[in-house]
Amino acid sequence: MKRYTKKEKKDYLDQWRQSEKPGRQFCDENGIKPSTFYSWLKSEKKQQSSKTFIQVKPQAIPDVGNSTQCIILEKKGWRLSIPRGFDQEDITSLFHILGLADVH
Repeated sequence: MKRYTKKEKKDYLDQWRQSEKPGRQFCDENGIKPSTFYSWLKSEKKQQSSKTFIQVKPQAIPDVGNSTQCIILEKKGWRLSIPRGFDQEDITSLFHILGLADVH
């Protein structure tokens, strides 16, 4: 039985996604047992699901004579307050940098 490194597994999954082929066809063409391949997918999905949950709580931040809404994000001991109107691309980049979520 062939053992695959984490990098090999990731590379094969990336190649499969780019190929847009059915999983079984990709496995046949690359000499991978379908049961092995689908166990990689299952493990990857399980890892991603544990990374993507973020609790969102709107909260008012007092300002002098005014209050604005913001979003509080909490995960893995992090607490991030994002003011309304903050650029979505900046938030996405920040999540990727912090490894808090796989945001598309």
